[in-house]
Amino acid sequence: MSRKKSPVVRRWRWRVREIAAEKGLSISEVARRAGVSRSTVQAFCRDPQHNTNTGMWGKLAMALGVPPSEMLDEPGDKEPSGERE
Repeated sequence: MSRKKSPVVRRWRWRVREIAAEKGLSISEVARRAGVSRSTVQAFCRDPQHNTNTGMWGKLAMALGVPPSEMLDEPGDKEPSGERE
């Protein structure tokens, strides 16, 4: 039986890769900062069946230097810095 992950979980997986790339961080560096193995972060990002918990989500957000709420932002959700009307 195939289990589908919620859109929130899919969004988190995608944002880990996106924010890491924006900050010039490798998956290995994200893993080191989060205190988990590289294979754990890779499985989190790539394997839709990989089980995780909110503790891991918090570790990844901290490792990326962003609040957990930012992990759910869509591109364009945030106002670009210095460009207020």
